[in-house]
Amino acid sequence: MRIDFDSTWKDTTEVYFPALLELFEPQMLPRVADHEPVSFLDQEMQELAQVLGDDGGAEGDVGGGGTVAAGSESQPYHGSRRSRRRARRSGRLRVDKLVLVPLPIGAQGAEGDLGAGAGAGAGSGPGAAGANEKLAAAAGSISAAKSAVKSAAKEKSVSKTAATPTATATTRSSAKAKPAYWLAHIEVQTQRDSALPRRLLDYHYHIERRHRCRVITFVILGDLSPSWRPGQFSSDVPPLGMSLGYLSLKLIDLEVKLELPQFRGNPVAMVVRAHLAALRTRNDLEARYTQRVALVRRLYEEGFSQKDVVFIHGLIDRLMILPRPLMLRFRQELFTIEKDKNMPYVDTLTRMSLQEGRQEGRQEGRQEGSLAQARESVIEALEIRFGEVSKDLRERITALNNLRTLKAQLRRAITVPSLDQF
Repeated sequence: MRIDFDSTWKDTTEVYFPALLELFEPQMLPRVADHEPVSFLDQEMQELAQVLGDDGGAEGDVGGGGTVAAGSESQPYHGSRRSRRRARRSGRLRVDKLVLVPLPIGAQGAEGDLGAGAGAGAGSGPGAAGANEKLAAAAGSISAAKSAVKSAAKEKSVSKTAATPTATATTRSSAKAKPAYWLAHIEVQTQRDSALPRRLLDYHYHIERRHRCRVITFVILGDLSPSWRPGQFSSDVPPLGMSLGYLSLKLIDLEVKLELPQFRGNPVAMVVRAHLAALRTRNDLEARYTQRVALVRRLYEEGFSQKDVVFIHGLIDRLMILPRPLMLRFRQELFTIEKDKNMPYVDTLTRMSLQEGRQEGRQEGRQEGSLAQARESVIEALEIRFGEVSKDLRERITALNNLRTLKAQLRRAITVPSLDQF
């Protein structure tokens, strides 16, 4: 059964980016502005992948020849379309995200080495500080010149007249300066890849060259191998060497840490637990069912909002896929859990079915598909609540050809006290 790591981690990163950073060492990172939205530069990452010839190769499909020692990498990265297709089929495709994070306004001056102007090529650090001092001095000179012009009675030289628009342009440019930012390059790797350190260096170089601001690389290693721990990239051509360090997080190491009180209520911690449980139960679906029920119970106990419960449940659903018989059992258990806790949050069977029905109903030529989906949803809801549905009742539901009627029957299937009253 294919595990959908790709879309799950992409959605997790986009929705819960600050919570994801909490799993690393947040005190070592630049502060994230509370009210400034982050931006995900997906198109830029796609362009970089094309420039670097990065197709998403997996272990064994990396070209360049030679052997690579653990913890370092000096071979160029060359993927292949065949390796990407193979990785997609096996569900082991890696995830790359580039996030633009504005610095808090109060931190832009104090953390000058972290930020840069919004335009490409804006610098920072000592050189930029010197440039700013010169700019301030120039602005002061221009201001003095303007005062002299006003005090002189109608004596305007050509040079003074030319200085005025320059001052205005400088002032406007300063007033419209965009807030500083830093960039987070996040890679989720779910399989061994000897080209990982070199690839991270390539991306880091091109990203930093384009934005001229601090770039921090985060690597999430989602495999189960305790021995695979790629370190920083370093070249082996002394004395002109180069290296790149990055923040690495091994999920199997993080598992125990997640039980600490500070991670209670962290949505990404729930995704990490589901990720590892999905890998460990590839060949034991009964164990997967048991662990998924335990995760859902925990989801309700950790105080998540209704919106988060529904969203995280959808993420877990993509990671911990169950065959139909176990899925029916799971939904029955879910119905019981929600009833006991008086939290009908994930009554998504109905909600999702209705949404899918509406989406399909809007598309021409797919009316029959909408009807079939709605009929199946009614029958499935009855099975979850009351067990096996008789053949006669199935036939009566299958004979319904009106989408609105089927939606009404779906609501009845969820609220009716017994199967006899349906």
